Amino acid sequence: MKIPGKWMFTSALLVCHTLICSAQDARKEVNYIRGLREEENKTIVELGKIPRICFLSAEDKQQYIKLLATLRTVKKGETINSDRLFELGIYPDGRISYARALTKQEQEKHHNLLPKQDVAVAAVDNGQPAAFYKKAEALFEEEKFEQAVITLNKAISINTQNPDFHRLKALSLSRLERYEEAIREAAFALRMDQANSQLYGIIANGYYFMGELEKAVEQYEIAVQYDRGYSSLVFHNYIRCLIEMPRPERALEVYRVYLFRTGRDWEEDLLSDSYSADLAFYAGQAFQQLRQWSKALDIYNALIVVKPEFYGYMAQRARLYLAQGACVKAQADFRTAMQLAPAPEQARLCEEAAAAYDACLQQSPQSADSLGLRCGSGQ
Repeated sequence: MKIPGKWMFTSALLVCHTLICSAQDARKEVNYIRGLREEENKTIVELGKIPRICFLSAEDKQQYIKLLATLRTVKKGETINSDRLFELGIYPDGRISYARALTKQEQEKHHNLLPKQDVAVAAVDNGQPAAFYKKAEALFEEEKFEQAVITLNKAISINTQNPDFHRLKALSLSRLERYEEAIREAAFALRMDQANSQLYGIIANGYYFMGELEKAVEQYEIAVQYDRGYSSLVFHNYIRCLIEMPRPERALEVYRVYLFRTGRDWEEDLLSDSYSADLAFYAGQAFQQLRQWSKALDIYNALIVVKPEFYGYMAQRARLYLAQGACVKAQADFRTAMQLAPAPEQARLCEEAAAAYDACLQQSPQSADSLGLRCGSGQ
């Protein structure tokens, strides 16, 4: 299936624009390299602290070879276990202009930038705590979260130092919407397992659902930094939070990190799992917030091709058309969305459709009337 818009998150996005680079100086920063990927005429680089994508351009061959040799001290495929810091010069478009490894003394000064290392967590023993934990896992899968918490408390009363017990309890508390308790439980587990992405994600989700978005962002950043399973869920939750704030530029940066780690183009990712389409959808909303209409429209069109039965994509495209002043197109999409939506959503969409009708009526009464859509008058 051919889907338009592949240019959006591929090489064209990472090519240095000479005018931009010459007009602005490279900004210095110290960071570690989480990943490298050599491609034709460039090498893509993922920075580890506050993850984002940069690149080395092969336009200047001599400089490119020098920079690549410096960064290749990070083994290909090495991820967050990197223990090497670099001073980097980075242009606003992401092109790395220079790089050098820090000296031992400099690295000690910036040691807080390095990722925490995994800890050796003892396996669950075969005694009573293990039996309680296994039972709690089954209860969690059955969505009996209150009973899971009670059972985990029994395991914890015997062995307080197993982070898995506290992690599962924190997850159960989150599902019960007891977010403050979940945050405390996950924070306790982090004392024993400081590099666990899921624990940071639990804390971030708690803050998100309590409406403390700035605190949520801090924790989502760390969760993404330590994620090693390329979990679309942690990216999904973080990008959704950024869209709601709104911070569309950072949302797009995080989405690019996700695509880099998976090694897929955005169009290839649409059907990879249940969250992948949502991630593209959020990227479309980020472009829409930045008023980059054509890029947002490419994504919405692709999503409608992939999932034509989902009303949300059609409704969002209608909102984009409305923002552009294309009222007739907006009204037509709202009408289709209302036909696809479940009953509880139809009333809300009807109000939006009515607003679209009013806008169309002011712009072109004849065109608006020809659609014959008024809230409550049928679809």
